[in-house]
Amino acid sequence: DTNGLATKGVVDAVRAAAEHYPEHQLIFGLDANAHFGTKKGRLAAADYLAHVTGLGYGVAPAEAAEPTTYNARTYLQTQLAKAIPRAQAAELGDRNPKDYVLFSSNWKAAEIARDNTGDHRFVDSVFPT
Repeated sequence: DTNGLATKGVVDAVRAAAEHYPEHQLIFGLDANAHFGTKKGRLAAADYLAHVTGLGYGVAPAEAAEPTTYNARTYLQTQLAKAIPRAQAAELGDRNPKDYVLFSSNWKAAEIARDNTGDHRFVDSVFPT
């Protein structure tokens, strides 16, 4: 769900399943579809982070400081009404902190980095969809 409204329920379901295996440790990558700021009908990243840490999970990144998504629909999509001209991609595109890793609270994230190249570096550029 693009606006993240089902995300907390998914996390709750994963937690319920994990409770059946107390001898195991949880590590779970999730596209939370969280967003900067607050807007009705969208999951705010701060609310998501409060929810998962309230359940006792560690989470990386631990704060929604940088976007993990930067994309814009092109005119090649069937939903032309959602297309964005390239010159307006930075302004109108989807640029939000959507991706997280949840893990058992006795773990710690040693290093967190964004990489969209495969070369251990990050290029801040729009990804057409």
